[in-house]
Amino acid sequence: MELTNEEIARVFAMYFELVTYEWYTNPEDLNVAIVDGKTVKFISEGKHTGEPKMRLTPLSSITDEHAIEVCDIEFGKPERRTLELSDYIERGKEYAISDAFEYDIYQYLILKGYAVPLFFGVGHWANGKTAIELGIAIDKTKHP
Repeated sequence: MELTNEEIARVFAMYFELVTYEWYTNPEDLNVAIVDGKTVKFISEGKHTGEPKMRLTPLSSITDEHAIEVCDIEFGKPERRTLELSDYIERGKEYAISDAFEYDIYQYLILKGYAVPLFFGVGHWANGKTAIELGIAIDKTKHP
């Protein structure tokens, strides 16, 4: 099964707050994808060059700094005082990959460029998959 152009555009639009939508026609050729809400347009020296690939970070690679922020959002900063920093970081990492986070953490992770589980509609075959798993993003940790 494949996503429609509209579904792909919705995923790109979720990451609109990022500075650029980075994608590759090959690893040496960085380009920008522009979303108009229904279709994805590709800009590369005035030519259509191929499929867009956003560079996103898998949740399994969340940084310590972002794990701390996840905990601060979920549990409040006073909670940080009751745990060792390493335990607090581990708790944030576990929470981020649990898929049980709420909308504020979901939005925070999107703004930081993490590939979060997606929802397309009731019973949609791609629900719960990330943009990396769907092939419309590449793993930033493997292609820095």
